Amino acid sequence: MSSTNIKKAANVLVSATFYMSKRNFGTVGISSFVENLTGLGLAPVILVSLLLTSTAAASERYQSLESIAQVVRETVSAMPVVTSLKNPSIEVLRLSNRLRVVECPEPLSAVEPATGLRGGRISIRVSCKGPRPWSVYVMASLKSEVQVVITTRAMTRGEVLAREDISEKTVLRAPAIQPLLRQSEEALGNALKRSIGEGVELSAAMLKKPTIIRSGEHTLIMAEAGGLQVRVTGKALQHGVVGEIIRVLNLSSKKTVRGKVEADGTITVSRW
Repeated sequence: MSSTNIKKAANVLVSATFYMSKRNFGTVGISSFVENLTGLGLAPVILVSLLLTSTAAASERYQSLESIAQVVRETVSAMPVVTSLKNPSIEVLRLSNRLRVVECPEPLSAVEPATGLRGGRISIRVSCKGPRPWSVYVMASLKSEVQVVITTRAMTRGEVLAREDISEKTVLRAPAIQPLLRQSEEALGNALKRSIGEGVELSAAMLKKPTIIRSGEHTLIMAEAGGLQVRVTGKALQHGVVGEIIRVLNLSSKKTVRGKVEADGTITVSRW
């Protein structure tokens, strides 16, 4: 055999071997290679080499997708933020059947990202630290039972929430980025920042302290001096919510003072 034919045969063998290692190449495919090599006089040698390569590729063991998913579920369920949830449900997003990594001879390891949960989703890195190491990132979603406070009727902006306007309900949902209210007491007495419909889950961002007194309204100014309590009529010079310090006009002295708004609408001042 000439050196030229030997080089051609070697090139074909390398290409075929690489191709065969990547695909399940049957006997029909092998025959087409053999026909092209017959003229080189190396068909039997190439055929044996290809069959050996095909057998080795077919015998390669790959890591099962379920074993990868199980490691992800175990890792997520052990996270402190998850163990504090009520009846958490973890779902590993479907892994592609095209994912093929060699079977790991030792237990898989998994690492959660520093960012933690984001809107109920998390990416876990699963790795094999064996002789042929590999790593893949797997997405998982999380839901749990949470108690929320919902409106029982449609309400308009500025309305103050009363007991009959809200109720508590247990739902299955992903952890909220914006905290939701869990108890009715958190909502009672607060006013809505915007109009909402019936059955809306309430969050702290939707509520504000109600305006107890409005600018121009008459109110009672109270002050203590020398163990005596003094009460005079005043006029609010600005809107005020409970606990807020506002300016108020003493209608008797015509002096403007600053005082704290109480729940009943009165204004308490520390000094005249």
